[in-house]
Amino acid sequence: MMSRSISSKKLIVLIMMIFTVPFTGFLLVYNFYTVNMLNNRIAETNQSRVEFNRFYLEENLHNVENFMANLVANDRSYGRLRYELTPLDAHLNTFSILEKFKDFLPTQKTAAALFIYTPKNELYRKVFQGDISSDEREEVDHYLRKLVITETDLGQRGWFTQQVGAKNYLFRILGGNGVFTIFMLDLSQATTPGNSSKQDSSNDIFLYSTTQGEALTSKKVVGDAGIVLKGNSDAYYISGKAERYFIVQSYSENAGINLVYAMRYHNFLGAMNPLSLSLLIASIVFIILLFVCFRLLKRNFFTPLSELVSTIERIRNGNIEAKISPVGRIEEFEQVSEAFNAMMDQIKRLKIVAYEQKLEAHRAKLEYLQIQIRPHFFLNILKNLYGLAEAESYKRIQKMILVLSDYLRFMIQEHAVTIPLSVELRNVETYVLLQQMSLSVPINCTIDVDTALNELQIPPLTILTFVENAVKHATVPHTTLKIHIKVRLLQNEDGEYINITILDNGPGFSDEALSWLNGGSDIQTAAQHVGIANVRRRFALIYENKKMFYFDRSNGSCVEIFIPYRNDIVGTEQLR
Repeated sequence: MMSRSISSKKLIVLIMMIFTVPFTGFLLVYNFYTVNMLNNRIAETNQSRVEFNRFYLEENLHNVENFMANLVANDRSYGRLRYELTPLDAHLNTFSILEKFKDFLPTQKTAAALFIYTPKNELYRKVFQGDISSDEREEVDHYLRKLVITETDLGQRGWFTQQVGAKNYLFRILGGNGVFTIFMLDLSQATTPGNSSKQDSSNDIFLYSTTQGEALTSKKVVGDAGIVLKGNSDAYYISGKAERYFIVQSYSENAGINLVYAMRYHNFLGAMNPLSLSLLIASIVFIILLFVCFRLLKRNFFTPLSELVSTIERIRNGNIEAKISPVGRIEEFEQVSEAFNAMMDQIKRLKIVAYEQKLEAHRAKLEYLQIQIRPHFFLNILKNLYGLAEAESYKRIQKMILVLSDYLRFMIQEHAVTIPLSVELRNVETYVLLQQMSLSVPINCTIDVDTALNELQIPPLTILTFVENAVKHATVPHTTLKIHIKVRLLQNEDGEYINITILDNGPGFSDEALSWLNGGSDIQTAAQHVGIANVRRRFALIYENKKMFYFDRSNGSCVEIFIPYRNDIVGTEQLR
């Protein structure tokens, strides 16, 4: 069963993840735990501060309630106001109460006003403290007069908030039977013990809110910061837009409002101990380095590898001109790119060479077929047969036809790349016999071959071509044409070579022909020596640059062929 393959990119990422994911997970969990512990510590500190403020506020409210309750229960002037009095008596009693108000108000920094209302005697007296405008005073007075007239059981209502003008105030009403004492607390002036303002030097925010999450103080600051308050929340939370705020709050059951402390959430690193801070920085650096490492891998490994695969894919689709562009700075990829591009150039050159060799093989085969046909030779044979028939030399005709049939059988049927030397020489003998039977002057052909070389593989028509050339060009009237064929095995330091020599006693090659033949000009020799050009071309295809032809003129023509002694060449392969 074959295993599934995986890309190198996925494998490298997988290996990186095996090491980095657990470590990154540990760092993230540890940092989350550290930040959570830090937040809890900050929350505990701030919550303690809020609880202290709540205790301080409720203590003040309790003192106010005690003062008001003592006034309602024990003050004689307050008791008389429950009845209808003369205007003078009513005025004197309310004046006495106002004096007590004036003595009590300075002891309460958050107190804004005290009211004594007796609708029965039509007296509405009040004492204000702090920076309250006349319009706000009139609006408060109007609101409270309407409230004591229209509402019932005001004493059971407890502390409640009411917006008057642009501010929210905390009210407490005690009394009944037509007499009410009212305390008004300015929430915007409510301070924490030891501070002169509701915000410390770091611009953190201390404010009050309703149980529906509506800010009662510092509305503009809360709105500008984009802080969303929660009505009921015992846990800390973080809110804000441009700047984040760490928020804790505590609900005052006595006042019915939330005390909220919002601290700017940007200095939490300063509260971390050195070890936690070092690990947090190390975690951030590690994650950054992880991304940097992946970027480097992508630029210097994944991208060149993808380029290599893409180039191979384009080549597979037929675009052999595709090249790998230099990408990255990895030395091995540069070497692969150079080697691959050089290999493709070599493949293109080899492809061109192979194509040219294929054309050469086709041309050699055509010329080979052309040699096999040789119409003039066969016409001469037919004329000789006709002459013998006229002379009624029937036995010579029969013998000549048998020899001709053997020759034609070899020429027509033999298409192998190579044939045994013995077969080639037998065909030469058949050809010479035909010529002896056709020509008036006989041919003397001698063959000197080592019998151990009879099975030597050579291209067909190798020797026959040069013998035919000798018969055609070396025959001199009234002179016997002598042809000598010699085949020898030579040995030297370069290896074993076969030497094939064909000699004749004719006039020899002309100077121009020798220049062409020894110069290797196939184009020029092909015009007059088709057979020789074909032999040389087929030898070049088979033996490449390991063959050699030498042409000479010494008492006739001399042709010497040198080829390597190769036992691996067999004669079954066809010319393609």
